[in-house]
Amino acid sequence: MTAVTPPAATDADVRLSQRYARLEAYEQRTSLAMVVLALVYLGVFTIQVLVVSLSAAQENVLLWLSNGIWLVFVVDLVIRVTLAPRRVDYIVHHPIDVIAVVIPAFRALRVLRVITAGQWLVQRGARLAVGRTALAVCIAVVFLALLGSLSVLSAERGVAGANITSFGEALWWSAETISTVGYGDRYPISFEGRIVAVGMMVIGISLLGVISAGLATTLLTRLRGDQETEIKLVLRKLDSLEQQVADLHARLDETRPSRAQDPA
Repeated sequence: MTAVTPPAATDADVRLSQRYARLEAYEQRTSLAMVVLALVYLGVFTIQVLVVSLSAAQENVLLWLSNGIWLVFVVDLVIRVTLAPRRVDYIVHHPIDVIAVVIPAFRALRVLRVITAGQWLVQRGARLAVGRTALAVCIAVVFLALLGSLSVLSAERGVAGANITSFGEALWWSAETISTVGYGDRYPISFEGRIVAVGMMVIGISLLGVISAGLATTLLTRLRGDQETEIKLVLRKLDSLEQQVADLHARLDETRPSRAQDPA
């Protein structure tokens, strides 16, 4: 029988694998630094939104700091897209990163980059499959509530007729939106605030799907585990019965010759 020789890798395949390796190596080297920058950006953004008694000098420092971090995000995205083997696919599969850096006019939307920090923390910090799902949902809810509250408050502040004017009202609106309840007592009226609202609605619905899928997976895993335990128990009993039957046959075989030699 003639052995089938696998086709040799072409130059294009080699170059593609090398680009994948370079992209992965770059992301591994920079992921922790980008997480730290994202968290610092969130802190700066929080101060800018919640602290209203800042001096002009303090506002300028925070503005320069946030713009500097945002510029690092832009450079990071450009490098990753350049290293990606399929650049269009990479952009399509990283919409949060793209939105967070290509819309500099909307300061509230830049903070979306922090969501990728939460994703990285979930991937590195979780160990078990069920635990990873639960941790991912918890972190996502906390980040989404905080980001949504800060973003919508920043967007609505100073807008005539706005009914979200404090962090408490913004947090209440975020809870309504994430849970898809939507009482309608608080809602954004500015264009930027409505963009934030649409994002919150989409992510909130997605979180419900993740929670449902996680619960279903957990139940199926436990049911499968129970079934496997029962099957193993049955197999052990069958093995025990087979051993007992074998012992009985051995005893019968031992007694038959003695009976045959017994005089009538």
